[in-house]
Amino acid sequence: MALEKATSKILSCIGKDPVELMQGKILPIDELAQKIVEELEFSQQGQRLIADFASDVLCCLSEDRKFLNLNSQAETILGYSESSLLAVPIEAIVLDEYKCGIIEFFERCKKKAGTEGDDQFEFRVMKPSGTFVDLSLHSEWSNSMNCYFCLAKNITAIKENERLKAEISAMVTHDLRTPITGFRFLLENLESGVLGKLNETGQEQVVKAAASIEQVLLLVNQLLDVEKIEGGQMELAPTIIASCELYKSSAAMVQALAAKKKVSLEFPSSDTLLFADFERTKQVLSNLLSNAIKWSPENSRVEISDESDGAMTKISVKDLGPGIAQSKVKVIFERFKSLDGRSDKEMASSGLGLYICKRLTELQGGSIGVKSTIGQGSTFWFTLPTGELDD
Repeated sequence: MALEKATSKILSCIGKDPVELMQGKILPIDELAQKIVEELEFSQQGQRLIADFASDVLCCLSEDRKFLNLNSQAETILGYSESSLLAVPIEAIVLDEYKCGIIEFFERCKKKAGTEGDDQFEFRVMKPSGTFVDLSLHSEWSNSMNCYFCLAKNITAIKENERLKAEISAMVTHDLRTPITGFRFLLENLESGVLGKLNETGQEQVVKAAASIEQVLLLVNQLLDVEKIEGGQMELAPTIIASCELYKSSAAMVQALAAKKKVSLEFPSSDTLLFADFERTKQVLSNLLSNAIKWSPENSRVEISDESDGAMTKISVKDLGPGIAQSKVKVIFERFKSLDGRSDKEMASSGLGLYICKRLTELQGGSIGVKSTIGQGSTFWFTLPTGELDD
């Protein structure tokens, strides 16, 4: 009861309604926790630093990340009693794959003490019952109190939904790929005349159907790539590759599209070496080239250039298209975001291509971005480690 009164007094003191607190409209956890401590000292409850008004885990950790205090809700969410957690480091209850990450997270929090930021860490805990709980952890280090104040939100339901969507996506894409590939093979035979000669109208319909199948197959392959990337199953085999070979191979993949749009491709004369996975890097570059060609006016050009600072090499793809609005630039590398919305139906996109380019580049230690001005074209670029030949 004394704790409840102290909590009510704290809420009144800091001018916050309990409903607002439950909705996340709260003071920084460091400041709030210090007010809690000060008030509880006057209510002779100094042995408990965290009040029981939160629906999520509130806890206080020592410099070596051991539990000092926690609210009663923590027992319900984590499945451990307060007495069994006190003086135990938080990494002792998380799954092995998150142990190193959570230690590094707290080290970053301590270094950033007193600065603004929205750093968070997601991890899983296995309860004594054998079930799992997913948490999103926010923490602030207090120099004055020499401890961490932490708020961990229960995101188990969110993560379960994400896993379910991933499983559905994997099932659909795997089950679709085989029949689609078979249908494409059938259309190729029809187009080539292996199954009999078609009249002109039939030939046109087959060509259109084949183009549609290629789009569907591309989407399936992109979904499979996203599944592998986000599931940590994307296998990369970096080697020393020559940029000239990368350019030639990537250009070959988009040559038909370039010829159709009457767009010329220009390459640098330099022969820079890269340390990267050839096939996945070709996937990135060919995607950027394909986009550049699609948005370029007829009889224009797309330029590839590269520059190296020694450690990293930057490859750029410049087009003379309509440019991209700054509001779009901020989101086009996100999943299911694209430049669609223009009138040309041939520009239809799944919104996964650039997201995959971004992730494949990052997995190889690089970065990706774009510079664009409306009416003056766009320049997409990505960086990769520069390669060195052994002596």
